[in-house]
Amino acid sequence: MSASAGTPQLPMAERFAVLELLARANHAFDDLDGPAFAACFTPAGVLESGRGRYAGPGQLAAYVDSSAQRPPHIHFTTNTVIRADEGDGSRLVVRSNFLYVEQSRPREITDSLAGTYLDSLRRNDGAWLIEHRVARAAQAPRTI
Repeated sequence: MSASAGTPQLPMAERFAVLELLARANHAFDDLDGPAFAACFTPAGVLESGRGRYAGPGQLAAYVDSSAQRPPHIHFTTNTVIRADEGDGSRLVVRSNFLYVEQSRPREITDSLAGTYLDSLRRNDGAWLIEHRVARAAQAPRTI
């Protein structure tokens, strides 16, 4: 697969590092590990979702802690597209689809949500971290 005209491809090691970051964030959230989730963001990192806006390690960790009352849940991230942002190479723009499922009864998915993560990543001490994430729920298709 080739890059679009004028869009340089990232080295595979960089792409794997980004995919690993996204997976670590989901695992930390699903494991109710607020500090590990916050560590996936820059110190001034922001998450915006339908549930609100959370900035900085304390608010990000508290957001994860607030999900402890939910049934067991798992996030899946797929269809990730990674692009270098304009500038000095210290930023990336990432778009992924997500699926969130809950299970309150054995062997049955009882609730789910699908949507898109729009992430701005910044290199921080040699590692990619999420600087700003917007989580948008999928909209129902419009009928004609």
